[in-house]
Amino acid sequence: MSKLNLYFLYAFIAGFIYMLPHEAFSISEIEFYVTNNTVSEKCFQCNGPFSRRTPRVSLGSNGGMTYFYTAEITSFSPFGTWFCSLYPAESCSLLGPEPEVTAGIGIPAGVAVVNLSIAEVQGTPVINVSFPGLGAPNGNEVSVVSALGDDPLSGKEDRDTFRINAEAGDRVTIRLDDDPSAGHLGSHARLRLISDRRIGHFDEVESGELPLEITTTIPETGVYEVIVGKIAQSDVPDNLLSFRGGYILSVGSQEDKIESLIPGENVEN
Repeated sequence: MSKLNLYFLYAFIAGFIYMLPHEAFSISEIEFYVTNNTVSEKCFQCNGPFSRRTPRVSLGSNGGMTYFYTAEITSFSPFGTWFCSLYPAESCSLLGPEPEVTAGIGIPAGVAVVNLSIAEVQGTPVINVSFPGLGAPNGNEVSVVSALGDDPLSGKEDRDTFRINAEAGDRVTIRLDDDPSAGHLGSHARLRLISDRRIGHFDEVESGELPLEITTTIPETGVYEVIVGKIAQSDVPDNLLSFRGGYILSVGSQEDKIESLIPGENVEN
């Protein structure tokens, strides 16, 4: 066998071994729970990265938390984008029909428990998610998934804007990380928290290599904007370092006051 062929054989074997699940990961897992806060019975199911699929579970009306799935943490990461769906209550034992509602959620790295809940807003079912204990002591964390990279104008960096309703004195942690279930290029981005124009000036910025994190105390009750942005070429030694691709944005609240991240019109999905 030639040296060149031998080299390719070694490279293949090394790559195959790398793809195998590592024992260090196999002892960890993510537990999934769901609560139906509506007045009618529901059928619920989630799909995640690397063909993970939970069983369909029947949920009674008016509350009551139900455990329905455990995702093992392996080299094939369960973190990233999941899609959870509601089906007609009578179809839980069937393969069909099409879901009535589907919501995309982003599970950040480090999560051990996912709490999903079903509510009704103006007669329409809504799926919400929180992550107990992540991001802020004794609090929950809400999360969204999106992507950077659709530069709207030449020379203008892409940025996504989300709104949060925050209360004075609450200690919040905002975290930006890549989405392991989606592709990306580069590693550097900018994370910013600013106050609405109707309240006093407040501005916190972190930039550099992901993950990025801002931990701060909210000075005044009101609406704040969380901005995820690409770093301009002049801010990095090589424009290839500027992050483009899927990300997970999470906000944790010590007082459990942050209920949702509301996307602006410039958010891709």
